[in-house]
Amino acid sequence: MDLENYWQENRKFVLTVAGGALVFLIAFLYVDSAFGDARRTAARRLGQVQNDLKEPRFNNNDKSLAERENEALLAATDTLKQAVAFESRPEFTLRPNMGSENSQYMGRIARMQNELAVQASRARVVLPEGLDIEPLKTSDTTLIERHLQGLDLLSRLVALSIEAGVDRVVSCKIELDSGLSSRDGVGAIERTRVQVRLTSDPPAAGRFMALTQSDRFGKPLVVDTYDVQRAAGNRDEVKIDATFLVVRLHEVTEEEN
Repeated sequence: MDLENYWQENRKFVLTVAGGALVFLIAFLYVDSAFGDARRTAARRLGQVQNDLKEPRFNNNDKSLAERENEALLAATDTLKQAVAFESRPEFTLRPNMGSENSQYMGRIARMQNELAVQASRARVVLPEGLDIEPLKTSDTTLIERHLQGLDLLSRLVALSIEAGVDRVVSCKIELDSGLSSRDGVGAIERTRVQVRLTSDPPAAGRFMALTQSDRFGKPLVVDTYDVQRAAGNRDEVKIDATFLVVRLHEVTEEEN
C-alpha cells in the first residue's frame, strides 16, 4: 500500500482517530491519577470483605445462647399472655343445646341486669336504666361471643363499683374492636373496650381502682384509660371515666405481617 497516497486520501480520518485516541489517553491518565488510589483501595476492601464472608460468623456457643434467649422470650410471652388474656366466666359463654345464640345472649343480659339491680339497691348505688345495654341485632356467633365477653367485664366493673361504695354508675358502653369489621382484621391483639362513668367520693374512687387490680375475679382487670376529676362545685365528689379491656391474643402469620 502506498502510504503517501493513503495519507493524502484519508488524512482527515486518520487525524480524527489519532485525536480521539490522544484524548482518551489523556482522560485515562487523569482519572487514574485522580481516582486510581481510591479505586485500588476500594478493590482491596472488597477483597477483604469477600474473604471475611467466607469465614463462619457464629459458633456453637452462639447458637446455644440464641436458643436459650429464644426459650426465655417464649416463656415471657406465655406469662404475658396469661396475665392479659381475658377468661370468660361460664355463665357468659355460649352453650350448645341451650337455644339460639341470640336468645342465650338476651337471657344473660336480663339475669345480669336483675342481679346487679338487687346489689345496687341494697348498697344504695344508682345504676343507669338497663345498664345502657341495647338489644344485639345480629346472629353472627363471633360478634355475640365478643359482646358476651364485654358483658362479663361490664358485670365485674359494676359489681366492683357497688362494692367500692360509689354513689352512681352514670353510664356504660361496650365497644368491639374496630378490626372485626375491617379488611385488615384485628391483628395480634384484639381489644373490646368497656367504658364506665362513675361519681363518688374520693375514697370510694380509690377503692374501686384498687378492687379492679385485685384478685377479686382471679386476676387484675386490664386498664386502658382511667381519669378522675373533681366534680364542679362539689369538693367531696369526683367523676371517674374509666375504660377497661377484654384482650384476645391471636397468632399472626408472616403474610399478615
